[in-house]
Amino acid sequence: TWSSARVMAPLGPKIASEIPGISKVAVFRHSRRPTLKIGQKKYRGGHLIFAHPQFFEVFTMPLKMGDPATALRDPGTVLITDSVARTYFPGPSPIGETIMLGDATEFTVTGVLENIPSTTQLKCDYIASYATLSTRGEDLSAWTESRSDLTYLLMNRGASPGQVEAQINRVFAGNVSPDIAQRHTFTLKPFNDIYYDTYFSGNRGELLPGWEPDMIVFLVAIGLFILIQSIVNFISLSTAWGLNRMKEIGIRRALGANRGRLLAQFLGESFILAAVGMIAAQFFFEFIRVGYNSLGISAFEKTYELANMYGGADTISLLVLMTVVVGILAGIFPALY
Repeated sequence: TWSSARVMAPLGPKIASEIPGISKVAVFRHSRRPTLKIGQKKYRGGHLIFAHPQFFEVFTMPLKMGDPATALRDPGTVLITDSVARTYFPGPSPIGETIMLGDATEFTVTGVLENIPSTTQLKCDYIASYATLSTRGEDLSAWTESRSDLTYLLMNRGASPGQVEAQINRVFAGNVSPDIAQRHTFTLKPFNDIYYDTYFSGNRGELLPGWEPDMIVFLVAIGLFILIQSIVNFISLSTAWGLNRMKEIGIRRALGANRGRLLAQFLGESFILAAVGMIAAQFFFEFIRVGYNSLGISAFEKTYELANMYGGADTISLLVLMTVVVGILAGIFPALY
């Protein structure tokens, strides 16, 4: 047995129309790197998804131009991101322009999306009308064609996930033969679990990027091990160096410095070194981040990017807290000694 994040094309619309407790349903299909053709010129493509119009009722993706309620209503329509519009359509508005994506499918641009951040599994450059798939000869009513669509449900407050799961399985069983129904079981996965349950979970068809909690714990453990080693080395060097400062300490004591002032001096020096180390680390990280994120001829090739360390107050607070904790741990023993 195996599990897949992708389901049959007709299942999502059936859930939306027949199962109570569901507020909205977003159904879409992911297609990577189609060739982009504008006029007679071909370009390296980007990431393309085919989505129902209700996609924008579940996910927040602001449009700079166009109406999200109608932009994906008709076959052969597509939304492009602002970066695509600026790259290939230098005029004031690309709406109404014609492009070809993939297997010579012609699309009319009906809107422009705000650039989608890289910190999402829904990162794409084009969102095309789902109805276009039927014009390309694909059977969107086939209940036996699994591993096709990703289906996200927005449930009403108070709805029971267990009851919704049972109803989904009943809907499926009512549209297929008994032997096929016995081979499939549908379950719900909470939205917050998707990203951290991708690579080693046995699931297939999940969107990338993804991660696993075990890998995060493993990397944090490596980082803490290196940090503890550095603190121990600093303590050893500071203690040895402190022996050469006995005359300085004796003179300060003779001139009236008490134990508290000497403790504050040594801890202050440790804090300064920790702060300088953190600033140097951020400098090198930014240097590496900018270089790595700019790799490649086209931004369409990028799946992973190094995150901005200053994207939120939580991260900055964590860096400050880490500096303080490391300063205390590294400086307390030499100060007391």
